[in-house]
Amino acid sequence: MKFILFLFSVLPFIGISQVDFTWADSVEGDFSFIENWDYEEGIYVNKWGQLSCDGFCPIEIDRMKDDQGRIYDDSLTAFYSYVDTTHHHYTHEGTAKSYGFEECHYASAKVLLGKVHIQTHVNMSTHTSLHIVFDPNEAFEKRTFKIYLIYNSIRNVPRQYFIALNGNVEISKKKFDEGIIQMKFDLVFQSEGEDELQSWEGKILTRLD
Repeated sequence: MKFILFLFSVLPFIGISQVDFTWADSVEGDFSFIENWDYEEGIYVNKWGQLSCDGFCPIEIDRMKDDQGRIYDDSLTAFYSYVDTTHHHYTHEGTAKSYGFEECHYASAKVLLGKVHIQTHVNMSTHTSLHIVFDPNEAFEKRTFKIYLIYNSIRNVPRQYFIALNGNVEISKKKFDEGIIQMKFDLVFQSEGEDELQSWEGKILTRLD
């Protein structure tokens, strides 16, 4: 997906989160959101029933449309070689009260340097991402993982980091052994100055890459 903030790296200055972490046999809840999907951001069906692109699109496609936005019939094959029309199934469902947050349907999970790095995706309307980092080979104690938000403001200001203050995370051990992250969480985070604390409640179901 476009606008994914790939920051899968260890950030040594991020403090340890005081969050209850449960390694469960199974995680209960409705994970049917993974049946929903969307196109790449900016892809839409135009009034001629064609899948088109609006916003941050490859410049090569500009000459393939007329002045009304209709894709020329003889350019359709070339058009879709530049534009991704894959069905992207949702991997995250949740609500957040955080800076620059509108909605988020996607999350990714990777293993880097022996640690699992989970993060939600940003897009044109959401500028805060959730990050969860832990070592699967250590006991799940509070000192073994980090949970934080990264806020990339549309203003010309430095990136901001907000550590989780409290909350809980539950992750399925069975799914993890199958190479899948299935988890639910309810978290509270730091905020700027005297602002009300930020929060994020949600579920993630995605393959561990």
